[in-house]
Amino acid sequence: MNDILVSAFALSLVLVGIHAYFGLEIIRRGIIFTDLAIGQMAALGAAVSLFFFHGALIYPISLACALLGGLLIAWAARHTENLEAFIGLLYAFGISAVYIVLSKSAHGMEDRWALTVAARVRDATRNPCCARQPSGFHHPPLPHGRGTGASCRT
Repeated sequence: MNDILVSAFALSLVLVGIHAYFGLEIIRRGIIFTDLAIGQMAALGAAVSLFFFHGALIYPISLACALLGGLLIAWAARHTENLEAFIGLLYAFGISAVYIVLSKSAHGMEDRWALTVAARVRDATRNPCCARQPSGFHHPPLPHGRGTGASCRT
């Protein structure tokens, strides 16, 4: 058991070092809101996956959209003068595209709610078995509000 704790502690030290370095680099470059724009592009990928593939390819499509957002920001860093404005536009595009895509979905706002952290917290507090499952990507929330995953229907 100590081996697990030692490796977890070592990994946490490595992660703290990596995040500290990246944080200082982001502040030095002055591109603070890049993570928000890339995260919103990943949410757009999740919405596209929910709409077209019913959540089956959520991780690869989210990753592809996040990488596309990162590539767009890298391109903009070389070709535009107002990088923060471009990042803000990319964020606004991402959030509006999520709402547009999910407005056409059969489940609509239920799918958007399932993408949020609040849905996972709600599910974990209402039904503890849902805390161990990735909530809601394949099943929309139940009408009576008890969990999202199929095995949470108790």
